Amino acid sequence: MPHQKGIKSVAQNRKAWHDYFVEEKYECGLALFGTEVKSIRQGRVNLKESWAQIRGGEIWVEGMHISPYDQGNIFNRDPMRPKKLLMHKSEIRKLDGLVSRQGYTLVPLEIYLKDGRMKLQLGLCRGKAEHDKRDTIAKRDADAIAKAVRAVNDSKTAKEKADAEAAAKAQAEQEAAAQAAAAQQAQQQAQRSYSYGPYSSGGWSGSAGGQSYSGGSYSGGSQGQGGGSPSGNSPAPSIHYDWEDKVTINPNCDGQHFCPLG
Repeated sequence: MPHQKGIKSVAQNRKAWHDYFVEEKYECGLALFGTEVKSIRQGRVNLKESWAQIRGGEIWVEGMHISPYDQGNIFNRDPMRPKKLLMHKSEIRKLDGLVSRQGYTLVPLEIYLKDGRMKLQLGLCRGKAEHDKRDTIAKRDADAIAKAVRAVNDSKTAKEKADAEAAAKAQAEQEAAAQAAAAQQAQQQAQRSYSYGPYSSGGWSGSAGGQSYSGGSYSGGSQGQGGGSPSGNSPAPSIHYDWEDKVTINPNCDGQHFCPLG
């Protein structure tokens, strides 16, 4: 079965970041039994109270608890047994000097799978004083508050954007409705259009409401409303219309066209 590529975290020691300043980190291999590996892959490992120490030129992890594998039976090992870390001799000698002379502590920080192989991240740490721990807690709380504020602001921004889009859509719909109303009004106005023929010395001619009229001389009415009546040798019916609204005054006629009155 091929190994899974990439890095997958299995367990982390969050307490270490609270209690220590981590100055350097090292990647180590782990000498484990098969049932321990299977249990760790299931996430059944605890690093909270673990630490590392150097004995006889080798480095060991103490206090790391690996729960027994469910199907391990007699092959299960002591969950708290010391686990050997696999590092280069030069790195072990360097760490031994730092721990013995400068007061550093070796603390497991994380267990993870790297390309299918179990690895442990070891931290070279210096202990925090109480005020340092309080500062860490304050910083953690401040970061949490800042994260929550950013989330609220992001949600407000998204809401404002949605409201602006809705307002723009409503305005576009109103403009479209106004244009449609203007077009309808123009169409109705065109349906009420009229024409009349030119004056002539002998009479007049014109059309209104799809009917043609002709007659003698034309006499106009008062301003705003006009009356036309033919005179001469050719009789024609009289028409009466409103010059401003182009709507016939006669209530018995179609309101969209001129109508004869007599």
